[in-house]
Amino acid sequence: MRRTTKKALAGLLLGSMAVGTVIPAYASEEKPYDGETIRVIMQAHTTTDSIQELLPQFEEMTGIDVELEVMPQEEMFDKTQIALAAGSSDYDVIMFDLMYTAQFADAGWIEELGPYVEKTGYDIDDFMPGYLNSLSYQGKLYGMPIYGESSMLMYNTEMFEQAGIEGAPKTKEEFDEAVAKLDAAGIPAIVYRGAKGHGMNVMPWTGMFLEMGGDWFDADGNLAVNSEAAVKAAEYYADLLKNHSVSGVESFNWDQCQLAIQQGKVAMCIDATNFASRLENPEKSTIVGKVGYSVIPDGMAIGWTVASGFAIPTEAQHKDAGWEFIQWALNKDSQLASCLNGDRCDPTRISVMNSDEFNEKYNYADGQWVATTIEALSTCPADYRPRIVEWLELGDGIATALSNVMQGDDAQAEFDKVQENFKDLKYPDYEMFNK
Repeated sequence: MRRTTKKALAGLLLGSMAVGTVIPAYASEEKPYDGETIRVIMQAHTTTDSIQELLPQFEEMTGIDVELEVMPQEEMFDKTQIALAAGSSDYDVIMFDLMYTAQFADAGWIEELGPYVEKTGYDIDDFMPGYLNSLSYQGKLYGMPIYGESSMLMYNTEMFEQAGIEGAPKTKEEFDEAVAKLDAAGIPAIVYRGAKGHGMNVMPWTGMFLEMGGDWFDADGNLAVNSEAAVKAAEYYADLLKNHSVSGVESFNWDQCQLAIQQGKVAMCIDATNFASRLENPEKSTIVGKVGYSVIPDGMAIGWTVASGFAIPTEAQHKDAGWEFIQWALNKDSQLASCLNGDRCDPTRISVMNSDEFNEKYNYADGQWVATTIEALSTCPADYRPRIVEWLELGDGIATALSNVMQGDDAQAEFDKVQENFKDLKYPDYEMFNK
């Protein structure tokens, strides 16, 4: 099994840093941007909800009015990309996924943030290194991490008991045995993202592809997405969803996967670590206290570590006021307050993740979730999809192939098409990020 080891991050996470307050401290006697209005676009997410609740304090302290536009993730990505490509000045701050970093930075659509950090002396050493790296391009920082996550196995302990399964599967063989037992008990076994998209069905497939021996590029730098590993991963992924999951899973995004396990409709889910706060929310979940957390079974798939960040568009009209907002939203006290007052467990600052307050609130399964999250963040690649300018088109091509395999088309033929369509894509010096 190929797993990355980020020793520095592991050490930082296991250190003893602490944050002492849950009320954001952002006092400044001066209000240099008083009266300015900034427009911010963010995805619908618990992190966004938490920041939104604190916004009145920021507006009061700075005199900056914030017009916040919130929408589903994929819709936000599309709208942002269109606005940036058109040279629009509609937004002063955007939220984006790490897989857009190369494209946005290479096109000159977003500001390099290094000069802003240097000018204001903003503390970025407290952010998890993998998150900062994933929002950088060619050695320059373009995004400040809002939330981050890794991936893990979450399972319904009550359903496991009904099916006669003792504890979390640790290997692919044990996982397959657990699926068979759940099938025999008439319980849907597993839910994965099935919707078509480079951040949807491609996410779980990629982990399987890499674990089964695949590589994005061969020794000469040629694309290698129609390999035996790619095809085997596609077939295994499709079988799990078609034969061992819930009805309609082929159109599920991450939110619907979360809902399926949260409402007790499926026994297992392999997805983002930050699902936990919603699975353990008594106002929304039917399985509170009935969830086990474990690393992804060895030999089945590797996991991911990803981040979403704030960026400042090059054509923004209020760049400094936008940077003021970013500093406030991501400072230590704001981030801790958003975790404690809201329903999020995906901070990007080491001090927040290590704080006593955070660990007390998110002590799910007697500390099992925290321990598993730290292990995942310390061992999963900071991202396992190639962070190249052409990724969005390549990722969508793979997503279409996977969707077609789900519908019964031949996996080898589908991935041969992707290989042919991107045959000129060549990266001789490519090395998987943080491998």
